[in-house]
Amino acid sequence: TDRHGMGHRVYHQKNGGLMLKLIKTRMTIFSTLVVFILFITFGAFLYFGLDRLLHEQFDRQLYLLADAIEDSYGTDQGYFTFLEAGTNNYEQARNNWVRIVDPSGGIYFQSDRYRDDPVAFPLEAARAHVGRKPKYFYRNFQIDREKDYRSIILAVIRDPEAGALYWVEVGEPLKHINNSLAFFRKLLLASLPLVLITVAAASFYVVNRLIRPVSLMANRAERISFENLNQRLPVINYKDEVGRLAITFNNLLQRLEASFRQQRQLLSNISHELKTPLTVLRTHWEPELSNGNLPQELREKLAGDVEELARLSKMVDDLSLLSRSLEDLSNLERQETDLTQLLSQLIGDLRVIAELKQQEIIWQPPPTIRVGGDPRYLKRLFMNLIDNAIKYTPEGGRIAVTCAEAAGRVLVTVVDNGIGIPAKDLPRLFERFYRAENSHQTGKGSGLGLPIAKWIAEAHLGRLQLESAPGLGCTVTVELPAW
Repeated sequence: TDRHGMGHRVYHQKNGGLMLKLIKTRMTIFSTLVVFILFITFGAFLYFGLDRLLHEQFDRQLYLLADAIEDSYGTDQGYFTFLEAGTNNYEQARNNWVRIVDPSGGIYFQSDRYRDDPVAFPLEAARAHVGRKPKYFYRNFQIDREKDYRSIILAVIRDPEAGALYWVEVGEPLKHINNSLAFFRKLLLASLPLVLITVAAASFYVVNRLIRPVSLMANRAERISFENLNQRLPVINYKDEVGRLAITFNNLLQRLEASFRQQRQLLSNISHELKTPLTVLRTHWEPELSNGNLPQELREKLAGDVEELARLSKMVDDLSLLSRSLEDLSNLERQETDLTQLLSQLIGDLRVIAELKQQEIIWQPPPTIRVGGDPRYLKRLFMNLIDNAIKYTPEGGRIAVTCAEAAGRVLVTVVDNGIGIPAKDLPRLFERFYRAENSHQTGKGSGLGLPIAKWIAEAHLGRLQLESAPGLGCTVTVELPAW
């Protein structure tokens, strides 16, 4: 029953806020995930690039030393000048992993490193490689299953037909490369959380800045209804897409405001044009009802016409009230109003109508209860509710009106045992000119009473609720703030 009231707006404000928070969270997670994937990809690229670079440099150092030793062999001397005792080259060879093997597999030279950690020379692989280009190859091997090594084996060939005279093997442990790669892996893993936290914080900040104009627009849009169409959405930047969207919505609101203004003006003009002739007709015909010279049949027809004129006059009054904007209703002449007295007087007037249908209006006036509001509109509010109860309650029915105050709120309840309202009609009862299906059977009502009552209740910072079921009557509750 409060589909377009404050509760409806608060509900959508909460859901709109949750939706924007969800969007910000998703965008932050998405950007963080993208950076995470890029970081892993780039880190893997750097890692494998570093691995390749270190191995290329490592292999280059092995080759330079092996090539220098191979190049120092002279067929005339029959030995390697690089290995002459007492030279710097000889000391370099002794302190590295160097050995020279003859074609039979015998050791020509072997540094101390190879003696400390002996490993078999791959003679068959070396023989099989002779004649290929390049004339060297690399191999990886382990010592004690923990130490990783890499060596180059280079053939000493002076006459291709004679084959290899010797093989020079120069090796080095891969410890430094493995340590460097392990350090780089640890650095990547250690920096990953810091990078993700930094990116997530930066993404949240940027996304929040980007979403902020949309959030402001959504909050303002949720507060705009037909009672304050003069408000506009904030335009933070006229040049970006969000600013253009706000301008488009503002233009739409401007057109809606003009349309509502024309609608209210049309209703005002129609009600003004109809009110005077209807009043004149009632003034002419009502005195004729007491004319004793009129035939009974004509008097009954005239009474029906007068009743219809009264109904039309009330409808015109309703149209006149509809033509006033809710902005006018929100600026009511608020004053302290004795609600107990107002209801007692109103019920006293309406009892006359109820008695014509042998209906009973039950009303026990409570101690004085005061509310703040405009007595004219409050009277119209409760008159519409009680009048509806009289219309849709069959002859001999009962209507109970109660009024109570609790926790700073005043509750007025109108309960009848009338025909009730189908469940499918309840959501639309507060739409203008809408009439429930069973109300057409009575031929009464214009579909304006409940919408006007609801407007007046909300204009007094209250609310109106309705409960009903076919054959079980109707219960209408008005809640207003106490004075």
